[in-house]
Amino acid sequence: MGAKNTKTTAKSLDTGSKTGVIILPNKKYKKFPTALLKTPQQYHKVRSLDLSSNLLQHLNNIDISHFKSLKTFNLSHNRLTSVSSTLSQLNALQNLNVSHNQLIALPALPSKLQKLNVSHNKIVVVDCTVQLSKLKEFDMSYNLIVGIGASMYETCSLEKLERLNISYNQLESLESSIGRLVKLVHLDVTQNRLTDLPMELGKCKTLQTVLVANNALRTVPTSLLTNGALSRLRLEKNEISKDDFLEIEGCDEFMERRRGRIDREIQGGLHETDRSVCGLDENKM
Repeated sequence: MGAKNTKTTAKSLDTGSKTGVIILPNKKYKKFPTALLKTPQQYHKVRSLDLSSNLLQHLNNIDISHFKSLKTFNLSHNRLTSVSSTLSQLNALQNLNVSHNQLIALPALPSKLQKLNVSHNKIVVVDCTVQLSKLKEFDMSYNLIVGIGASMYETCSLEKLERLNISYNQLESLESSIGRLVKLVHLDVTQNRLTDLPMELGKCKTLQTVLVANNALRTVPTSLLTNGALSRLRLEKNEISKDDFLEIEGCDEFMERRRGRIDREIQGGLHETDRSVCGLDENKM
């Protein structure tokens, strides 16, 4: 690191220790800044730490537990293959972004997270047993995921999860226990290898949007179409035609809600809203 960069970093750290916000992107760091570790008492009030777009590779042998007040931690766009296990001790942390790295598994997670972004990594299997009862948004898109353990739905206490993005992975099925996500509003499983959707999705009574384009579906469970909330469904590039879809039991009920949503969007000035039947109008069979 050059002298000018070192001076700029020292100034940022001094300012950050007072304001509670430390912003250090694009500094070409290969290691976690030692200054943040040498005098931990100086940074115990830091609320936001941004180390994105650096060259960080390993954070497994450092202790970051002194960031007791940290709420937002951005480690995106690095080269991380691991993250310190002491991350799980950051009990105030609400927003964690480790996207665009080289992780092959979820890091050790603190229990009060509200937003978690692990997209654009190399994760193959998701098996999480940590209690994440505060989590509202979970982005796992653009990984290599072939399976999500039932434990994630059954023991992680995801009763507040509203948005789940598992798009652009290699999933062939979804666990039936996904029906435990009782507050789920938005589900994106675009570009996977799904041949069906579990009927238990119908238990997600707040589910408004399901994006499942570019898979291998032949049908859609009636329980999903009649769940009472679903009004947006994307099905293009599956193995189902528009005519087949319109024959599914519960489709009429769904189509009525869909029309209501489109009318509201048009009345609200959104004239470019998609009016196709779930993207199936131009589906090539």
